[in-house]
Amino acid sequence: MIDFTHQLTPRDYMFQTYMPGELWSTVMDELTEEENDALWRQFAHIVRTIATIKGDVFGMPYPGRHFTT
Repeated sequence: MIDFTHQLTPRDYMFQTYMPGELWSTVMDELTEEENDALWRQFAHIVRTIATIKGDVFGMPYPGRHFTT
């Protein structure tokens, strides 16, 4: 669940489902080259999607440091 409209509360919020797993860096050597390549493609897709988000500032969430765009 995510809401940046402030309709329910005057703050942005996001709830995520916990997904158990292992760190990629821990299992990387156990994966095939094809499996690692597939993970890199998935990671690139996620980063590309995040990079398309436009806003007035970028940086850490409040109260962390942020900078105007």
